[in-house]
Amino acid sequence: MRQADLAITFAKHSGRNTWREYAPELSRDVDTRLALRAELQKALDHNHFVMHYQPIINGHTGRIMGAEALIRWPHPERGFISPAVFVPLAEETGLIHALSHWVLEAACRDLRWLQSQAVVDFPFVINISPLHFQRPDFTQEVQDMLARYQLTPKNVEIELTEGLFLNNVQETIDKLKHLQSLGLKISIDDFGTGYSSLRYLKNLPIDKIKIDRSFVQEIVSDRNDAAISKAIIGLAHHLNLRVVAEGVETPAQYWYLKRNFCDEFQGYLFSRPEPVDKWAQRLQVTGGIVALPTQEDNIDHERTLLLLDDEENILKALHRLLRRDGYKIFHARTSQEAFDILAVHPIRVILSDQRLQETTGTEFFAKVKNLYPDTVRIILSGYSDLKSVTEAINHGAIYKFLTKPWDEADLRQELAQAFKVAVRR
Repeated sequence: MRQADLAITFAKHSGRNTWREYAPELSRDVDTRLALRAELQKALDHNHFVMHYQPIINGHTGRIMGAEALIRWPHPERGFISPAVFVPLAEETGLIHALSHWVLEAACRDLRWLQSQAVVDFPFVINISPLHFQRPDFTQEVQDMLARYQLTPKNVEIELTEGLFLNNVQETIDKLKHLQSLGLKISIDDFGTGYSSLRYLKNLPIDKIKIDRSFVQEIVSDRNDAAISKAIIGLAHHLNLRVVAEGVETPAQYWYLKRNFCDEFQGYLFSRPEPVDKWAQRLQVTGGIVALPTQEDNIDHERTLLLLDDEENILKALHRLLRRDGYKIFHARTSQEAFDILAVHPIRVILSDQRLQETTGTEFFAKVKNLYPDTVRIILSGYSDLKSVTEAINHGAIYKFLTKPWDEADLRQELAQAFKVAVRR
């Protein structure tokens, strides 16, 4: 009967209206979850969790605008267990209320200690489970915790996920308004990945929206991620909301988002999550300022040229030929390197080989056309697929197609004309 019940449960999780046959691994999965549930209860009882904090940075000044409180479980045998594993388990087993209370108290305690060690003028951002938020006494619990550690509402920012608005929407909005009236800031995490409703968004008493890391990871090369991120930023700003991009790991991601008016940034590019004692050391040294990625100040943005070819000798030969014309020349051997350069620097003209290792020049330019439409794009290749080249030219992805080996005078003349076209765009 137990095995049949497990198979039924698995069938329900597979979408219902189906059937599943019992297999021994189903029991192993259940036994593992039961053991983990017992260990989770033990960790709560004996205070085995720790808190780490990751800064949220102003994209223009580098000033720390907040620090997200992130719970960590250092298991004595399994090492650090991801919150993506134990938080859903806590929600399923009813332990989420105790876990959320622990996080709230630990964050307030650490913030109070940090205030006693260094000057802190930014809030801690605390993630709240929708199940815990819906408790009738949640607002009073927050007020009591702030009073216990002598904190003011401006010291804490509540972060919620979109799933909160699936049920009891008006009740949720009323509670958020009450929290905001007390002086707490409210942000929506992982925006765009859940159950976004623009009808509710216009009425929500919130202060910030966070772009989920899944949209940031390939933002410099994926037109869909780029379009979604830009749409979120534009929508938020029209609603007078600030925007935070999370999961920022490269200068290219930072520059692309900054050029599209993202306000704040969070990710490994600036800092990994750290314990509160290391935070105190950091603040005493830096004064709450983080170094931002820099650009060269002496670049003539009207004369920037990107060369893309997977053969190093070709890149060197082109550089020797074209540097005499006063271009600021960037090199890339893969399309991903090229996208990173495009995200950081305002490139005017791109000269690309057709046959690249991971793609073709025409496929690369088709993406560039959507992400960077003002660039002038030229193929330089000894190989031509007439159909793909013709389609790319017809769709405006390619300005011209030039052949190898090139005539030096002709190539220089074509590039000079391309820059004239770029200036007019």
